[in-house]
Amino acid sequence: MAVTVTRLYDPAGAEQYFGPRRGRKYVAVDLVLKNTGTKAYNDSPGNGATLLDSANHGYTENLSETTSCQSIGSSVKIAPGSKRAGCLTFEIPKTAKPAVFQFTLDSGFADVTGEWQLH
Repeated sequence: MAVTVTRLYDPAGAEQYFGPRRGRKYVAVDLVLKNTGTKAYNDSPGNGATLLDSANHGYTENLSETTSCQSIGSSVKIAPGSKRAGCLTFEIPKTAKPAVFQFTLDSGFADVTGEWQLH
């Protein structure tokens, strides 16, 4: 798999009735997953995703929808040579500043973790 982070939404838009809890905000990481292998990729990308803030606090994906971008989906199947784009949403304190996005394939159980600095 080739993973590309294309954009950070900070803050990410929230629906009128189903937004983040008081004192918190949504942020979203937009990414592209491209299957460069020979077998179909079948996983839940959010399971292997972590957002770190500038104080090194970690946050896991929040399954809430954002109005800023299209969700990549909770269950993704990608044929060899194909790709899927979308975002993963995180709920963090309003004062937190996203700093690093970490992503590990196989629902977080692969041997290698990719890491992207968010600016």
